[in-house]
Amino acid sequence: MNMKRCVIDVESEGLEPWKDRLICVGCRDTDSPKTKVFFSEDEKDLVNEFISYYNRKGFNEVIGFNVSFDLRFIFAKCLKYRIPAPKLFNSHFVDVMDNVKSIRRMYSYNKSGKLDDWLQYLFGIGKLEKGKSVKDMFEKREFTRIILYNRQDVNMTYELWKLIRTILCD
Repeated sequence: MNMKRCVIDVESEGLEPWKDRLICVGCRDTDSPKTKVFFSEDEKDLVNEFISYYNRKGFNEVIGFNVSFDLRFIFAKCLKYRIPAPKLFNSHFVDVMDNVKSIRRMYSYNKSGKLDDWLQYLFGIGKLEKGKSVKDMFEKREFTRIILYNRQDVNMTYELWKLIRTILCD
């Protein structure tokens, strides 16, 4: 099967999708240098736009750092707004956090580290926003900062995924 891959990352107001708002979804086609960030003050529109894009592009593999968190948020919002998304949820999933923790499914009890930890270690850069939550930025209507923050997370997750593939794949 030919894999059409994308890297995703979501920003939300908190950790609980049944009570916290989904703020944006970043998505990067691994065959393209461009990252698209889906943002709308209307959560239903945001999810619809992302799902439509995912379907249109024909992706069948989703990559993310702690990707289950991202997918759980999207899934909860699809349930809430009754948005069908079988292509997304029947895709293959690759969790970069799982890769750095388990090294090819050899699990350990070691801490996996946060994305920021790995970015600092491997690339000498950290995440853009430190000490300020996405929820605070959203409440202050700092939408451009949220989008830039999300775009960097998607792009750096992509770079980490590429590096892991270089080490683990032929």
